[in-house]
Amino acid sequence: MLICCFNPTLLQVSIIIVNYNVRHFLEQCLHAVYHAIQGLSAEVLVIDNASTDGSLEYLQPLFPQVQFIALQDNLGFAKANNHAAKLAKGQHLLFLNPDTLLAEDSVQKMLALMEAKPQAGALGVRMLDGAGQFLPESKRAFPELIPAFFKLTGFARLFPRSAFFNAYALGHLNENQNHPVDVLAGACMLVRRDLFQQLNGFDEQFFMYGEDIDLSYRIKQAGYQNWYCADTSIIHFKGESTRKGSSNYVQLFYKAMQQFVRKHYSGSKSALIVQGLQIAIVLRAGISLIKRFVTSIGMPLIDGLIIFSLFWLSKHYWETNIKQFPFVHDQIIILVPAFVLVYWLAAAFSGLYNRIYAPKKILSALGIALLSTLAAYALLPEGWRFSRAVILLGSIGSGLGLWLFRWWLLRIRWLKPDATGQVIDRAVVLVHAHDQAAAQSFFQSMQLDTRVVQWCNNESDCEQAVVANQAHETILVSGHLSMHQLIAFADKLKGKTALRFHHAGSRSIIGSDSKDSSGHTLSK
Repeated sequence: MLICCFNPTLLQVSIIIVNYNVRHFLEQCLHAVYHAIQGLSAEVLVIDNASTDGSLEYLQPLFPQVQFIALQDNLGFAKANNHAAKLAKGQHLLFLNPDTLLAEDSVQKMLALMEAKPQAGALGVRMLDGAGQFLPESKRAFPELIPAFFKLTGFARLFPRSAFFNAYALGHLNENQNHPVDVLAGACMLVRRDLFQQLNGFDEQFFMYGEDIDLSYRIKQAGYQNWYCADTSIIHFKGESTRKGSSNYVQLFYKAMQQFVRKHYSGSKSALIVQGLQIAIVLRAGISLIKRFVTSIGMPLIDGLIIFSLFWLSKHYWETNIKQFPFVHDQIIILVPAFVLVYWLAAAFSGLYNRIYAPKKILSALGIALLSTLAAYALLPEGWRFSRAVILLGSIGSGLGLWLFRWWLLRIRWLKPDATGQVIDRAVVLVHAHDQAAAQSFFQSMQLDTRVVQWCNNESDCEQAVVANQAHETILVSGHLSMHQLIAFADKLKGKTALRFHHAGSRSIIGSDSKDSSGHTLSK
């Protein structure tokens, strides 16, 4: 085990950021970084992987204190970080993604925990996505067959706190407490410089994904621990890299997992896990196809099947338990298709099939179908009438079945919560009074001021304004309001509204609605 000694000639920390075509995210990131290293001896190195969006030309005049390193080719995450690490002068190396926002206390809290835990070789933090939701990859286990299978097939999402089903994300460990863990995320990873050098840095065979898992594994093999630090939280948008929900992400990520397994596991265990991962990738692709079908043309068909089944069960129950004789005619053959047709029309008109979870719209569509059916029932010949109770019972059963089906789709994130009532062009801004004039001027220059329905100077007023104005998005302005406050507020909102971030005096606004969605940027 390497003994780490303090070197007074070194800075406390070197922050290394690899950039590729995300200049506006990096602009906001660097503003947050410089507030986070106040009072520390630190340096910031940005290594640009041959960006084509003019990142260097845009950012160098804004941040002359940053050491920018321009590469002629995209070397990938591992090679670029290793290149910068050789130039770094810090006792600790903080590898940071450009689509992150640090709180003012983030670096200090990480360094404090590293000092308090001499056995810690590396350290990661509690991360939230751009919607304020906790990112489970903040703490992870090493790849194993069963946990990887549950992650790929979605069982981990159904049981997020299970030590068995969500073992990969260590779901049983409290996200608000510090823990030694297996794997830290490379999006924000603090590593002891001498240990990083001893291990020869990131393995450059990994181009994208897997580098952090591999380094975490080698750190533990060297006798150190990897620590998850819940003392501070950061934002990690993730929207400007490969989308996590995409098939391309699945292929890249799990190929990296296979590469890791082949490198570190041997014999039958390695072969078994690799084969299992390949099977899981095929299953995930199949699940993706099923998801596309279910959430598009399949949804109305499944709705019709649920309604037909529950009407048939209601009819059968009524025949066998209430009226002890069969119906004269099999009226259900005519009744249910008519009921379903009216339900489909009402559901489509209300937007129920827009991949959202909307129980009120289910009730509305069922109510229209029920009233229409009862009206038509009254016009039937006497010999064709059977029982209004069957229609009512079938409708109630259908409502329950449709709700349970959509509740399950919501749980596995195939549907989104209903945003009905939120007005897309309405935004609420949380900004300190000292920064409000500058923010208003920027918004006017971007022609965004017409979307802002209320300017708020504290979190309580902002939260009330979002509800009162049915606002679709909330823009959080850092400056005199600390990023620590804004991250805590985002954590409190947890997806109730779309979140955007802007540093007072900067030239851009950034955001991402979830880890599965592309990022949003607005700039001059």
